[in-house]
Amino acid sequence: MSGYSPQQATLIGSVPGFVHTFTDADMNCYDGHSYRVQAVGPDYHSWSDTAAAAPIHYGPAEPMHLLTATVADNQWIQLEWELPQIERLAAIRLERQEGSRYKEIYREEVPVQNLKYRDEAVSVQQAFYRYRALGIDSCGDLTPIGQTANSILLRAEVQADHVQLSWNPYEGWTNGVDYYEIQKFDVYDGKYKIISTLSSSGHTYSEPMTDDPKEKHCYRVLAYEQGGHEMSSLSNEVCVQPVPLIFVPNAFSPNGDGNNDFFEIKGLFLKNVRIHIYNRWGNRVFEAQNLTSAWDGKLPDGQVAPEGVYVFVISGTSFEDKAVNKVGSLTLFR
Repeated sequence: MSGYSPQQATLIGSVPGFVHTFTDADMNCYDGHSYRVQAVGPDYHSWSDTAAAAPIHYGPAEPMHLLTATVADNQWIQLEWELPQIERLAAIRLERQEGSRYKEIYREEVPVQNLKYRDEAVSVQQAFYRYRALGIDSCGDLTPIGQTANSILLRAEVQADHVQLSWNPYEGWTNGVDYYEIQKFDVYDGKYKIISTLSSSGHTYSEPMTDDPKEKHCYRVLAYEQGGHEMSSLSNEVCVQPVPLIFVPNAFSPNGDGNNDFFEIKGLFLKNVRIHIYNRWGNRVFEAQNLTSAWDGKLPDGQVAPEGVYVFVISGTSFEDKAVNKVGSLTLFR
């Protein structure tokens, strides 16, 4: 071997003179050695020439698998794995994808005390993350890439009178996702409850929003593994505030024919509301402090209001305590 000199030689064994073979079992990984043999007689000794050899070492063939990646406490991501069944396992390494490359985020030498790790250097409301795990043997060789895992990022958008949910697919389980479970937080029970389940190909869900006094609508999604270890992965929690909606007709005809006899204002997601209606001279002809009261076309003194154009002024507050105002005109027909 390079750098070898007889002065560095170390005695590793001896055999009887009639034996012509010797096995060196004290070999490590890829470290090679140079050898020479000394024949020892009663009065003399003789040295052989020098020969070099290195052990044949094969890296691990069994991959290391991540079992799941799941959002924990709506703040970080918890990873769970199983150890690879390889000889001379020395350490395990966890990596998180950053761009097109993976970066090491955790390493633990054997004996591994825990099969879980919490990745706190994440923003679960902004992105989803992909991970992989590697075993390292005593020679520094890595196991093949096994089952990977990624977190689920749930997003919600209020669209008119419904909430649109969407999320990225969970990927990594050998048999894939069995189904997704959509849950909504019940403010009265203080618990999340299942509102729907979707097949593994479903990554969106739409829920109508009713005029519910809840200030927030909060959701989360669970992915369930198909077979395998029957693991699950929880998404982040996402909450939306209902957008106040006010529906105002532009005309009515209080003539007693049973058709459009009242001026009725409809609304959703309003904490409180006040309605004023004025004639063309600025006199108030109707006032209400809720949406259940409708104007029947009569003046405050009980007389019939004349045909014409009137102005309505609506003011209120949303569940977020933000001002909601709407001003417009309506026409009264007889």
